[in-house]
Parts: sequence; C-alpha cells; structure tokens
Amino acid sequence: DTVAIYASVFDRYGEIITDLAKPDFKVFDEGKPQDLTVFINGQQPITAVVLVDTSASMTPLLHLARAAAEQFVIRLQPGDRARVGSFNDKIILSPEFTSDRDVLLRTLRDLPIGHTTVLWDAIDKTMTELKPLGGRRVILLLTDGLDTQSQKGSDEMLARAQAEEL
Repeated sequence: DTVAIYASVFDRYGEIITDLAKPDFKVFDEGKPQDLTVFINGQQPITAVVLVDTSASMTPLLHLARAAAEQFVIRLQPGDRARVGSFNDKIILSPEFTSDRDVLLRTLRDLPIGHTTVLWDAIDKTMTELKPLGGRRVILLLTDGLDTQSQKGSDEMLARAQAEEL
C-alpha cells in the first residue's frame, strides 16, 4: 500500500524550504528503509471542514470562533476546497465542498444557535464526509470542548481519525 506523507521543512530561521527533491528524503518504517514511489514538491491543496460550536456554552466566545473561521476561509489557497458547518444539539454542514470563499463566508455569518452539544457526533459526521476524498483532509474545530449529548466518545473518534489518516 502507498501511504501519503505530507512534510513541511523549515530552515534554522523558521523559513520554509521549497527546493527539496526526492533524494533529500529518506523514509523508514519500524527502522527499515522504504522506497519513495511518488514525490511531489510544492504546496498540496487541502479539503477542509470548518466546524463551529454554536451551543449555549459558546455564546460568550462565538464572535471569536466565527472570526477565526472567517480568517481560515479567507486564507484558503487556489485548489483548496472547504465546507463549513455548526453543531449544537444539531449538526449542520453546508451542502458541498467549494473553493468559493464568498459562499463559505456567507454561510459562516448565518450559523444557528442551539442549546446542548454533540461535539463527538459532529466530528464523526465530518469524518464520514471526508472519508471518500483523497489528499490532505483537514477538520478545523472551533469549540470550548464541552460535550453534553453525543452518542460517540473521544477515544472512539481518536481511533477513527488515526485509522482513516485524518
């Protein structure tokens, strides 16, 4: 099986190095060298889901979470795609992945407020949406971390994320 490994390399001054080539890398699995079968130099697009917790406990911080989500969307690069969503006692995701920042920003400005929180269930649903997609998949989660009503648990979601390389 081919396993994707995404790497960013920085020099001692914290500047990203962009001119590396395949011979500059060595990959080991449990101490054994592995062949690099595919090598692509350059920025790789991402597919992201931006999830904002809009439960009652987030009310005092919601403006900060929304602003952070907007900044993420504004900084999407060409080729990146995203969906935005919210969760409280309900999980709502925008209908499709898009590169249209204006559509994503409009959706962020109209997030419904709820009461309880289904944090882990929202992550589970998001992973399901990302699972069939290839490439770099990202979940940006803006929450206070409180879960009051999920059917799923944190350990289960961590194991799933590791198994599905999310």
